[in-house]
Amino acid sequence: MKILLSALLSTSLLLSGAAFADEHDHAEEAVVHYEAPKPATEAAAYTQLHATIKEIDAVIAKEKLTDTDFETVHEKSYALLSAVAKLEENVPAEKKEAFAKLKHETEEVHEEAEEHKDAKLRKHVAAFHEALKAYEGK
Repeated sequence: MKILLSALLSTSLLLSGAAFADEHDHAEEAVVHYEAPKPATEAAAYTQLHATIKEIDAVIAKEKLTDTDFETVHEKSYALLSAVAKLEENVPAEKKEAFAKLKHETEEVHEEAEEHKDAKLRKHVAAFHEALKAYEGK
């Protein structure tokens, strides 16, 4: 009984975590993936985008990023992806091109953080800001 309980507990701990390892197209390294809040409304998606990019900006304000910094941005990028997915449900025809750019830059922020590419991450965060302004018409 103890063995069964121990096995069940171990399995539940592995399955219940907010993050899990996956190959995710990386040849030799396991990548951690994170859960992100899923905004219920378009307004909540915008709030999530703005709050999350502000947090990412604070992390990358450093001159040199550590592995922990990259992982923090990687984790936060899931909130960006989730918010963009919500916005994608109702993109007005006249904003399709601007949205495509926003989506692209969101994916790039995610990938560059995941791959710990400092200069490219900073470049895509800046491009994300511009794409978000364009999409919002600012």
